Amino acid sequence: MTKVAKISTPGLVLVVVTAIAVAGVAYVLGTQKSRVSPAFIPQMMFADLKGQLDEIDRLAVRSKDAAFDIVKTARGDWLIPQKDNYPAAVNSVRAALLALSELELVEPKTTRPARYPALGLGAPQDGGRGIEFSVWRGGQELASLVVGDRQQARTSDGRAQFYVRTPAVEQTWMARGRLDVKPLAIDWMTRSVLALSRADIAAFELAPPEGAAYKLFRPSPDETDVALENPPQGRTPQPAYTLNASAFAPVGLLVEDVRRADEVDFSSGTVARVVYTTFGGIVLELELAARDEKYWMKAVAAPMPAPSTAEPAQQLSDETPEKGAEADVFDGEGVSEVEDAGASAAKTENEAAALNRRLAGWAFAIPKYKYDQMTKPLEDLLEPPAE
Repeated sequence: MTKVAKISTPGLVLVVVTAIAVAGVAYVLGTQKSRVSPAFIPQMMFADLKGQLDEIDRLAVRSKDAAFDIVKTARGDWLIPQKDNYPAAVNSVRAALLALSELELVEPKTTRPARYPALGLGAPQDGGRGIEFSVWRGGQELASLVVGDRQQARTSDGRAQFYVRTPAVEQTWMARGRLDVKPLAIDWMTRSVLALSRADIAAFELAPPEGAAYKLFRPSPDETDVALENPPQGRTPQPAYTLNASAFAPVGLLVEDVRRADEVDFSSGTVARVVYTTFGGIVLELELAARDEKYWMKAVAAPMPAPSTAEPAQQLSDETPEKGAEADVFDGEGVSEVEDAGASAAKTENEAAALNRRLAGWAFAIPKYKYDQMTKPLEDLLEPPAE
C-alpha cells in the first residue's frame, strides 16, 4: 500500500510563496522585454517612388475577373490596350500613382500563406480576392504589391486601412493610405460619358425600329416634368413620373463596357434612334442596339442649329443724299447682343467638341434598365383607351 506523504503547514506555505515569487519574476522579465522591444514604427512602403512618378509609363492590374494595362503615350495620354486603346481617366491614374507613393506600412501581420485568403490577399490567378498592382518605366518594374481587404474604419484624416503584401515576400502588412486599385478596366475610365443633368434636358425624341415615334419636352428648365407632344387623339398620357423616366434616362447613366463602334452592328432594322436636346443648345443623337446579351449605345453631339433671325437686307439706293443732309451714323446698337450670341455659340461648339472626344467612334454598353427607359414604346406612355 502506497503511503501519501504529508506536507506540514509551514512547508505548504513555503511552496505557495515560492510559486508566487516565480510568477512575479516571469512577469517582471516579460515587462522588461516588452520595454526593450519597441513597437513597429510606420514606414513608407515605396520610399523612392515619389521622385519617379513622371517617369512611369505603364500600370498593370490583375484581379480574379480581369487583367489589363494602362499605358502612357508620347503625348501624355493614358490608354487601355485591352479596351481598344480607349482613354483612361487621367485624374484616376494620377491619384493612384500619388497614393501608391505615399502608402504607409503601419503593422506587420501574418507570414503564413495559408492565412492570405482570410486577409483578401489570395493570388488572383488562383481565384483569390487580392488585386495585383504594379507600375513600370520602360520595361522596368518600379513597384508592385497585392492589395487585400479594407477595414471599415478610416483614420482621422480620411485615409483607409487595408492589408497588403509584395508578391515575392511572405510578410503581410496593415497599410494606410488613399490607394484604391479598381479591379476592372471600366472603373479606370470616365463612365459618365453623356454627362447630362436633369436641368440640361429640354426634349427627348424616339424613333423606334417598330411602332410610332414620339417626343417628350418641357419649355423651360423651371418645369419639373416633361409632356408628351401631340398624343394620339382620344388617348391620355401616363402620369408625369412615367414620362420623366424616359426623358431623364441619361441622368446618372454609367457605362458598363466599351468597344470600337465598328465592332457593334448598328446597321440592322432593330436599332432605335434617340435625340436629346439640351437647354444649352446641344443635340445628342443616339443609336441603341441589343447585341451579344448587352445593350449598346453610340452617340454624337452637335450644336443645335440657330434659328434664322436676319432681316432681308435693305435695297441700296442710287440716290445721292442732298448736300447738307445729315448722314446716318452707326451708334453701335445691337453689337453687344451679337457678341453675346457669338460667344454663346462658340461655347456650345466647344461643349459639343468635348463630348465628341469621348463619344466619337465608340460604342458603350449601358445598363438594361436605362436601355428600356430610352426605348419605351409610345403605348407604354399612354393610359389604356377608354372603353
